[in-house]
Amino acid sequence: MLQRIALPLLSVLAIVPTAALAQPATLEAPAIPAPAVTKVLPADIAGVLLLNTTKDNWGTLNRFNPLPFELSGPGFLPFLPAGTNFFADVQPWVGEWAAVALMIPQPPAEGQLPNFADSTLTVAPVVDVEGVNAYVAKVRETQGEPPIERQHNGITILEWPAQEAPVLEEPVQEPVPTESPEPLPQEQSPPATNPPQSLSFFSRFLPSSSLPLPLARFLPAQNQQIAVGSEPVEVPVPPTPIPAPPGRAGIAIAVLPGYFATSTSGKAIEQFIDSQAGIKPLAEAAKFQRTLKHPQFSTSLMVGYSNIAAAVQIVPTISLPTPPEGTPPVPLPSGEFYTALLKNLAETYDTLEGFVWVQPEGIRAQSAAYYTTPKLENATELTLNGDGILAKLPASTYMSSSSRNFQKQWSRMVKLYGEEGQSFLDIFRNGIRNATGLDLEEDIISWMDGEFSLFSFPTTQGLFPQALPGFKLGMGLMVQTSDRPAAERMLNRLEESVTTSSGGNVSITRREGSSPLTSWESPMPGKAPQSFFAYRWTDDNTLILTTGSGPMSLLTPEPSQPLANAYIFQTATQSFPRPNEGYFYLNWGATLSFIYTFFPLDDSDASRFIKQGLGMIRSFSASNSATPEKEQSDILLVIAPAK
Repeated sequence: MLQRIALPLLSVLAIVPTAALAQPATLEAPAIPAPAVTKVLPADIAGVLLLNTTKDNWGTLNRFNPLPFELSGPGFLPFLPAGTNFFADVQPWVGEWAAVALMIPQPPAEGQLPNFADSTLTVAPVVDVEGVNAYVAKVRETQGEPPIERQHNGITILEWPAQEAPVLEEPVQEPVPTESPEPLPQEQSPPATNPPQSLSFFSRFLPSSSLPLPLARFLPAQNQQIAVGSEPVEVPVPPTPIPAPPGRAGIAIAVLPGYFATSTSGKAIEQFIDSQAGIKPLAEAAKFQRTLKHPQFSTSLMVGYSNIAAAVQIVPTISLPTPPEGTPPVPLPSGEFYTALLKNLAETYDTLEGFVWVQPEGIRAQSAAYYTTPKLENATELTLNGDGILAKLPASTYMSSSSRNFQKQWSRMVKLYGEEGQSFLDIFRNGIRNATGLDLEEDIISWMDGEFSLFSFPTTQGLFPQALPGFKLGMGLMVQTSDRPAAERMLNRLEESVTTSSGGNVSITRREGSSPLTSWESPMPGKAPQSFFAYRWTDDNTLILTTGSGPMSLLTPEPSQPLANAYIFQTATQSFPRPNEGYFYLNWGATLSFIYTFFPLDDSDASRFIKQGLGMIRSFSASNSATPEKEQSDILLVIAPAK
């Protein structure tokens, strides 16, 4: 659970995708030479995203590419001026790896935010000096105005300041005519009619016909009076506003010996130039050399790296605004909570790494956050039949999110939040207590120490199909526990709370037999009571809860085709490391078909193109694991090969 919380947050701090796997720390020589661009980036950089620019790497996507042209590069680099054609203007002279770097910004004034734009830039190695000079000349020509040109430590920086969107003058409206139409003679007045019954309640909120035009034109026809023999009054139509032309971000470029730099601010390039004096390069940092040893580094489309201690220091801690007067009080974490959380992260982790590459099944991503010191207690445990709960889910499952020992995961999260964050967790604790009378930790989480899975699957029965006949969906929660009596006490207390609060509208039905079933049912007009919630024990330690007894019949005693044996699930998860903390799995194709029943696409060319693209995706899956050295996340998007 901790890695599910920490990794996304750390990824935001690093301004890189959460996608990485790295190997345990070692001082061995790196497996491949460091990219040239990492030799001019400082080792204490807050974060860097390396983008591969070669056809060799990006061409591996062509087996999935439905477009009429081949992919041969990323197609862009951040901060390049608008109008740049990457393939024609940049790829001929750029080196193998370009970098989007976040330098450590200057400390802001008290109460101010750091200016990240002044510390973020793209740096790319140059392999053809004439080519990059031709590109700079083209940028000069296409901007339409001369740049501000200056020297900084012998390097020429060209800068075009940002342009704000112009403020257009508001059109002048003609005054609305105040002349009233000729009144209708009394004898020709139509008989009074009441509005339709469906409007009788809402008619009190409709505008009166005595109001001046144009409000009266919104009235129901039977409430309006039409003048006889008078000329119709033309209601002026407000002029259509002309959209303001968009502004332009600032542009700054510079050619250094062997490198090209671009940003939205010349200050970012100045900071990069200044960093070259006495630089300890990123390429020589031991922690980055660990990143270089990843087996997929050379084939990756992008690589992310962050120094957590540096990244945490530049994240602003801002107090949340005071809620408007009169709104219900909501306990939110104080500013000290965020400070303590960031401090905890910096003390726990030292680096974050990210990789994205192409494998035979589709697009793969991994992320890893390395501990400052080994944490044996956090390592994923190797358990017998560790994924046994997957054999109890049906192969037709739309979505499944499985893991193990939620009790331990919750305890780690509570520890991570510290004392300052308990008010935030109290929102959940109090919500559960107010709704059910149960204590979240003592009554519910305490017995959830085995495998568990939250899942959805197709069914024509149960809560959702009853509420909306076309919504053929069932939800389920399966939990394994070593303390069945505690789970049964929780269920009994929950049933007492539901029957009392429903005023007798919910009845509890128990069906005995080889596999006893408890069903919650509610009366339906003209029908027998319908089950909307049900649970049963499939063995001594496995509890299943579903949205009704009908969906339960598809799960017990066991599904005829379990998810664990389904080809699409195996393809989605077989390349993940084991042991792991469980899987998130989405059957993309089946889920998309379900969505189309409610939101069908039309037959336009654009819709067919979208449908073709989305239809190529077969599944989306993810997994988490941990060793004493790191926490790791894996993601796989399985894609059908292009025809």
